[in-house]
Amino acid sequence: MKRIALFFALMVFAAGLHAQQQRTEIYVDPMLNEVLTEAQINDLRVNNPAQLVRENCQLVHYCYFASKLTEEEGTYQMKGDLRNYVKTGKTCDYQAIISRGCINRYDYNLEQDPVKQNVYRLGNTGTYIIVLSKQNFERNQDAYLKQYGLQ
Repeated sequence: MKRIALFFALMVFAAGLHAQQQRTEIYVDPMLNEVLTEAQINDLRVNNPAQLVRENCQLVHYCYFASKLTEEEGTYQMKGDLRNYVKTGKTCDYQAIISRGCINRYDYNLEQDPVKQNVYRLGNTGTYIIVLSKQNFERNQDAYLKQYGLQ
């Protein structure tokens, strides 16, 4: 009886090891270090990888750049100049944002509509920040979690 129980325990342990080996290493955008410490990131990587993926997705896939509005009018809402949405103590340098190719959304009060995309203008640069609708973002986040086997 002890041998059967030991065999079963070893099988469960081996299956757990195999499942961990199959999991893809989670890519963490370097910009996440501006929001979380390295210790927090490592803690999430070990203890709550799904939350790490969500945090990364919130930073990387919440909004995107566009040089023109290709969406049909009525499917988005113009929110005005990005400078009007900078959080206290943060700065908004359009050229730095454009050259970097991304934006740390935690430096801004960017609104997310349940259905429509919100569009923020970067001054007169001809560039826009487009915040995905909540339903589109959640669909993308679910796909991102599935990619890592976390949903």
